[in-house]
Amino acid sequence: MAIVLIGLSLSSCSSLFRTLSPYDVSAVSLEKRENGYLVHIAARRPLKNFEAWVNQDYWLYMTIAEASVDLEGLQQLKPGGLVEQVDLALFEDSVQIAIKLSKRIRFREIIHDAKSDDIFVALHLVEE
Repeated sequence: MAIVLIGLSLSSCSSLFRTLSPYDVSAVSLEKRENGYLVHIAARRPLKNFEAWVNQDYWLYMTIAEASVDLEGLQQLKPGGLVEQVDLALFEDSVQIAIKLSKRIRFREIIHDAKSDDIFVALHLVEE
């Protein structure tokens, strides 16, 4: 069964770049959707320990345990639009990707795609 989010089939999001990457996370991207935004974390293998939350200062924190991240792939996510700033913190047993958002998020939803191993974080905006 494929999960579909407003024109995006999660089961069809594999890429040659991901399979060639030696990193567990090869890229992070953000797409605008009709009902908010979708953060796409391209994963090379299943990432079991993943958390995402938004704090009161509009920072989206995504923490992945026991994973390596391609710094060049992360640089695809640049400030502009919803993204004000991107920070990366590497720890001994995890990596944390922090994105400063320009708009308030009503709620977030984490979606693990079993076919591609990718993680999607749906960000639903507060209507203004």
